[in-house]
Amino acid sequence: MRARTENLPGRAWTQGGTGTDPGVSGVYTGMLLMLIACNRAPPAPQELNELAAWLFQHIEDEDPEALGEGVDNLRTWLGAHYAETLEGYQVNNLAQATLDGLDGQERPAAGLAGAAITTEGAPSIDDMARALLLEDQVDIFPDTFTKSDRVFEEDPACFVRRDCEHSFFKADALLDLPLSVEMTTYYQAHYRWVEAEESGPVILTRTFLLEKPVLSASWITMDAQYGMTVTYPDGTGVLRLQAMWAQVQIINSDVSADTLVGILLGSLQDTDETMYAWIETNY
Repeated sequence: MRARTENLPGRAWTQGGTGTDPGVSGVYTGMLLMLIACNRAPPAPQELNELAAWLFQHIEDEDPEALGEGVDNLRTWLGAHYAETLEGYQVNNLAQATLDGLDGQERPAAGLAGAAITTEGAPSIDDMARALLLEDQVDIFPDTFTKSDRVFEEDPACFVRRDCEHSFFKADALLDLPLSVEMTTYYQAHYRWVEAEESGPVILTRTFLLEKPVLSASWITMDAQYGMTVTYPDGTGVLRLQAMWAQVQIINSDVSADTLVGILLGSLQDTDETMYAWIETNY
């Protein structure tokens, strides 16, 4: 895989050999959830649709108070519907105006499909931040990441210590997906701490592709992927809601849709479980 750091103006802090959170910003989960949305996941209630899209659009707002209220509203909703979200929901497409405001690229909203799912684990919110931004993801997910290079705007340890409210990076990643598919992708991620009145310290994460990824299989294509993850303390651990929107097409595949959905949904859930287990073992 070719490193892209020379093409990232303004990126001053380089961390080689590490990756991004596959359950958050990796296009890996974007593909998983897109397929789930197309084949199995039921429509989400309007509250979840609106909150997921609103957080994606407003993560860069200067005033964090409204973001905290949005997270608390999401937590209240999840408190009443947690069991249902474990199986996954379809979520509405992102608005065209939201995509137009990302980075100046032409990003059609037509053709996107979205889904959301929750997981819960034992790590603390600070251990999650450390694992997501400082650890070598190849070590945590050896069956998923072959390589990933991230270029941060500043040392991500500042974010992990909560001395910095934001952490931005762009990354190249090489991933091994289910069904022997290899994917090379180039994406951008934004992590942000928000202090919510009821939820406490929250990590918001927004990701999107900067280029169309390269897939080794001719039977599948991906033209776009966007992700929004909310991670907050929940009892003795954390709860994570992941919302993803993607444009994926399966072409002349011998694999049935039911088989794909079963494999890929299981992979998504296993990814978070693997991360939780790694943190518990190593921290």
